Formats: sequence, structure tokens, C-alpha cells
Amino acid sequence: MFLSKLFYSFRFQEMMLTKSFDGKDRNMHIPKLLFLGKNKVPFLTSYFFLILCSLFTNKIEGQVTISSVNTFVTTSWDGWNGTNPTGFTRTGANYVGTTANITGGLYAITSSGLGYQPSGTSPAGSMTTTGTFQNTTGATQTSVTIEYEAFNIVNRTSRLPGWTVTSSLGSVSSLDWAYNASSSNTSPDIRTITLTGLSIANNSTFTVTWASDRGSGSGSSPLIGLRNVKVKFNTSSCTTPIMLTFQTQPSNVLQDATMSPSVQVAAVCSGGAVATAYTGNVTLTVNAPGCGYTSQTVACVNGVATFSSIVFTRSPQSNLTFTATASGLTSATSTSFNVSAPAGAPIVSTIIENNFDATQTWAYSVGTPIAIGSSGSAGTDVVGIVTEAGTGVLRKSYSVDNGSGEQGSKNTVTFNNVTGLASYSLVDFTFNVLSFGTGSGAGNDSGEDFQVDVSTDNGASWTAILIKKGYSNCTFASASTPQTTLSLSALSTYTTGSCDSKSAFKLSLNGISQFRFRFTAQNNRTNENWAIDNAKLTGTSYGTGVAFNLPTVDVGSDILFCSGNSTQLSASVSSYQPSLTYAWTPSTGLSAVNIANPTVSGLSTAQTYTLQITDGNNCVSSDQINVTPQFPPSIVLISPP
Repeated sequence: MFLSKLFYSFRFQEMMLTKSFDGKDRNMHIPKLLFLGKNKVPFLTSYFFLILCSLFTNKIEGQVTISSVNTFVTTSWDGWNGTNPTGFTRTGANYVGTTANITGGLYAITSSGLGYQPSGTSPAGSMTTTGTFQNTTGATQTSVTIEYEAFNIVNRTSRLPGWTVTSSLGSVSSLDWAYNASSSNTSPDIRTITLTGLSIANNSTFTVTWASDRGSGSGSSPLIGLRNVKVKFNTSSCTTPIMLTFQTQPSNVLQDATMSPSVQVAAVCSGGAVATAYTGNVTLTVNAPGCGYTSQTVACVNGVATFSSIVFTRSPQSNLTFTATASGLTSATSTSFNVSAPAGAPIVSTIIENNFDATQTWAYSVGTPIAIGSSGSAGTDVVGIVTEAGTGVLRKSYSVDNGSGEQGSKNTVTFNNVTGLASYSLVDFTFNVLSFGTGSGAGNDSGEDFQVDVSTDNGASWTAILIKKGYSNCTFASASTPQTTLSLSALSTYTTGSCDSKSAFKLSLNGISQFRFRFTAQNNRTNENWAIDNAKLTGTSYGTGVAFNLPTVDVGSDILFCSGNSTQLSASVSSYQPSLTYAWTPSTGLSAVNIANPTVSGLSTAQTYTLQITDGNNCVSSDQINVTPQFPPSIVLISPP
């Protein structure tokens, strides 16, 4: 019986409130729910509790974050359309429009912020709006200033409403505003207060509430306004700093754009006050995995270091943080931020190439052969373009057939120097290697190697980047994949324990103005042919508005190999800034841990290897591969009886 009465009581209030809250009569359909049966009263009572809560509660859309000191954060209210600004809630009067037609409610009057017309009809008889403010400066704050503008919009002096202001920080009665008929949106009354002796911890919040009603007097009420709510934290000075704090936190930024506002780091004392006499250096470093940013060091002015030229050259990156350090002071870590990618794509163009078919713009010269070996038949060195598997290739061979260790030749082919490369952000040198032949003894043997050297100073110095070793009649075709990444800082050698079939290679360079390459090969049979194909230089330009993505590394598929032998790992890297460094873990069974293609040997059990590469912008990427030795079956000899 009690629940039934409670239920009908809520029904009656609901009918009254829904009719007066927004002026719309919902009594035609809501009561239908109420008379579904008294046995459902508890459920319906809870249901209407939710309705009442939704009608009288405004969701807080986040908080007004204050990430710096001595700078006002402003909520203007201008241009609002009934939706609360970020961090604000309202109760009481409803939004009724943009024209001051003098009916009770809230208005969005042009350039007049939040307008309120009290009336004698609920709920427009009173209203409140509350702002929730969050300290995100990274330090405890001890002083805050609160300011806002109040004014008359439509003058009626029969009643005198005003703004009464309260705060969770304590008394702020000096912010109260009594109705002033001479004020206006162009000449508002400004109310301000500064509170000191506070302790507002980092990430904590406080509230400020503005309340109004019909006020004293009788008759119609004027329309009053509220706008430009401003809040800032204040700093005071001290003598001996002990720590750093971020006064202005980093913000999200577009790749290649300067971060705005500038990041500011202050040297502060134990109470949080800035040591304004401090002039020491502060260093700002991006924490891993952030990259594409060079650490900066700035001297403090009035105790604050301002970093006004923060630029990231790689994207996209998310949840990055800075660490600020200074000698003798406790370091500080910033809040997180993101680096977004521009919409543009890089411009990629072919600089020069030679595919030994239709396109032969990259000219070359053939050197003087060097005789190798002894005995056997004397022949001549053979270098030239031939057709292999339907495509032209530049091959090195010998004119007669000799056996292992017998006479043959070694020769070098040098390609012309290419200039004008300084305008490119990145220059890629790509090429294919193949070994071919037909009949008995075809393919290059042990000791008959193929080597590629490059030069960035027109041949004054050369750097070896690749050695392909022959192995017992080894042949392999030209293939575009997988493409193996080479490095100026590490010679890649393939292979001594088997016939390695890697064909496609890439070397990426930056900061160069010229480039040339050469290859050297040796053999001693007509059906032993080392060859090169598709030699090309490609230039990439990362201009303004073009994304330079993070690197990716691929170490290929898992490997099975016979125990007692060796196998070779290799890595392909894309979208990177030269030069690359390699770090393989663990070192078990590896010939080296700092090259792209270490040899694996001596494993007795399966091993998972991880390769992490780091490029010239300190961007990292990693990949894993499983290497498993295979053991031959055991054979047991049993003596006959």
C-alpha cells in the first residue's frame, strides 16, 4: 500500500514537472506506462526516478583543464545553443531560444553569453550553472584567480535578480553581482577574486557555481547575462628551486608543424612557487618510443624555460611524453600528446636507371680483367648484356670451361657518377643479382664471389655493402621479393654454407649530393654467370604536408635447417631515415648481433630471435623469427645372432 501511494505520488509530480519543465505536455503518453498494473509499481517507481534524474541533471562534459600558470583559461559562453560548454552543468531553467521575448528561461543572445530571464513558473524561477576546473599543470597550485562578466540585457527594475557565486575552494562572496541596470554586454560589470594559501593537487578539481532567482521586488524580471568566465593559477617567487614542473603542457601537433602553445618548464621550490632568479639550463627530451625530435636545451628566464621550436618529423605517433631535466633539480614528466600525420603523400621519382633492356640511362664502364688461377685452358673475360629468362641483364663470365682452381678472370664494372641528389630527402639504390648457367657445372662455385661497392664522393673512397659468395654450382634467378635492406655501416655477406638465393637489394641514403656504384665478380667457365639487373636510383621528397611514416622491419619466415650446418638471417626495412643500427637478441648461435644478416650455427634447440632496428631519427621497429635445427634420425645397428 505504501509503495502504491508512493508510486501515485511520483506519477502526480511527474505530470506536473514534465508539463512545466519545458512547456510540452507529455501527460498523454507517460500515464499509459503508469497504469500497467500495481504489481509493477516497484519497477515503475525506479523507472521514474531515472526520468526525474535525467530531467534535472546535466552531464558534465569533461572538465575545464588548466595546464599552465599565470594564463587565464576562458569559457566565453558566446555562441552557445543550449548545450553546456565543456566542464559546465546547469540546473533549473531551460534553454528557450535566441530572442529576448521575455518569457522565463535561458537565452543565447548574440554576443551576450548566457542570458537568464527569471519567471514565477517552475523551473524558470531559479537556475544554477557550475564549472568544474582541473589542475593539469603537473604541480600543486596554491593561488587561483577567478573572473567573469555580469550585465543587464533587457532592463526591468521591478525585480532585482543577481548572481550569487560559491566555490569548493571556500568563500568567494566578492564575486556576487547585484543587478545593475546601467551595465550591458558592451559595458559589463567585471567581478574578480584571487585566492591564496590553497593546495590544489595536480589532476584534482574544484568547482565554481553561479546561482540566480527572481530576486527581490515584484512584477516582471529583467534579462541578465553571464559570460567570459576566466580562471588562472598564479605563481609567487622563491629563492632555491628543488624541482622542475611543466607550466604549459605539450599539445597534439601535426608532423613538421611547430607545437603551439610553446611548452614551458619552471624551476620551483618546495611549495610550488617559481624561483624567478633561476637562470639554469633545462633540457627537454622525448621519451621512448617517441622519435623524430631532437632534444633541446633552453636557459630559464625568470625561472621558466620556454621551448618555442618543438617539431616532430615522423608520424603518426601517440601517447608520447617529454622529460625535462636540469642539473641538481628533480626532473619532470609531461602529460601525453600525439603527433598526427599530414594528408599528403611523398613525391617519389626515378633519378636514373639501367634495366639493360629499353631503359639504359645509367652508363657504365668495364675495367681491365685480372687473371686468376693456374693451369687449365686460357680464355678471355666476358662482360656484356645478354638475355636471361626473357630479360636483359649485365653478366660477367669466362670464355672457356675450366675446373675448380684453374684459370679464370676477375673484373670490375663501374657505373657513372650521379649528381644533384641533395634536393631529395631520401635516395634509394636498388638492384637485382642473379647467378645462372646451363648444363654440367653451371653456376658459380666456392671462391667465385660477387661484390658491390658504393661511393658518395665520385670514387675518392668506396664502401663495400654486399658480398654474394658462390657455392658449388650455385644458381638463382632474379626476383623482386623479398627485398633485403643493406647499410653503409655494415657489410652484408651471403653465404658460405649453402646457395643463397637472395636477389633484390636496397640501400637508402640521405644527406648526399652524388652517388655511384661498382660490382666485381669472378668465375672460370662459360656456364658460370654472375649478373646484375634493374640498377636504379629513386629520390623521395618529404615536403610540407607529407607524412614520413615510422619504420617497419621484416625478418622473413621461420627457418628450419639441418643441425651441424648453418643458416643465415636477413632483414628488410622500409620507411626509415638512414642510417640503420641493428640489435639481435639473444646472441646465442649468432655470428654477430649488430648486422642485418648474421649467420646462425651451433644450435641444439629451437631459438626465437628478435631484431630491433633504430633509424637516423631514433625511430625503432622490431620483428621476430623462429630458427629450429633438424636432427637426422638415429640409426641403430644390431648384430645378427
